[in-house]
Parts: sequence; structure tokens; C-alpha cells
Amino acid sequence: MPAAVANPYANLELKIPGRYADDVEKYAGRFRPEDGSPKDIDRSPFDLYVDFWWAAIGVGVSEGRVSAPDDLKKFVTGVVLNQTPWRITHLELLAIAHTGSTDVLSKPGEVIEIANGYAATGAPILVEILLKKSEPIWDVSNHLKKLAAPQQPDAIAISE
Repeated sequence: MPAAVANPYANLELKIPGRYADDVEKYAGRFRPEDGSPKDIDRSPFDLYVDFWWAAIGVGVSEGRVSAPDDLKKFVTGVVLNQTPWRITHLELLAIAHTGSTDVLSKPGEVIEIANGYAATGAPILVEILLKKSEPIWDVSNHLKKLAAPQQPDAIAISE
């Protein structure tokens, strides 16, 4: 069992752009078979809303920018981070990298605002990818895989 991590974000709101709320619901577990069998991961590749938010943060980071749309909508509080404490550490590291200072850790609202801003950048990109196919897991998986792959230098020609 992982060590307990303090969660200063438990009462703060995790948000996504409101115009994508229906899409997040759709791709975060809405397609569940009525017979009680497991959900169709091909159509709903994210288990939880926070998983979509987390992927959107990663995409936003890869884009190198935060967004601040007018229509941010709460989907859950930071208490959900208690289930995956490693996310707390990652959010803090992201905030430090974003601001260039550890002082941000004394401002939990700013840490979450930064994460919400990156998620607001990444959400439309993810939704665009997801909307392309009836079984979008493959396109979104390939996109995320490309983002996670280390940048490879151009091939160097070797001559004999």
C-alpha cells in the first residue's frame, strides 16, 4: 500500500471547459452495457472524469500553454486525488515547473488553477481526436503515445 500523502487540494474544484462536459461524460465511462458486463473501453477509453482531465493536462503540457476559457465547469473536487496520491505529487511538480518556484506549493488554489489551465488547453485536442471514430481508443492512445515518446534526433547517415 502506498504511503499516505497529504491532499491540500481536496476541497478545490477540478474543472474542464463547459462546452466539452458532454464529451467528457461520453468518453469517461458512459457507454456501459445494460447486462452488467464491463464497459466498452473502445468507446469510453477513460474510467473516470479525472482520467480524462489528467490526459488533457498532459496534452496541454505538450502544447506548452495554459488556457483560461470563460466557461470552466467543475466536474469533481480534488478529494478524488486521494485515490491516486501520485497525482498530488505530479501536480505539485507541474506547478513548480510552470512557475519556476516552490513558493507555489503554499498556494493550493494556484496549483489547481495551473492544472485546470493545462487541462483546458488539452481538452479540445483530446475531444477532436475522440470524435473522429466510433471506437476512439486507438486514435487517442496513439496520440498520447507520440507525446510520451522521447524525441528522437534525425537519423544520422553513416558512411563506410
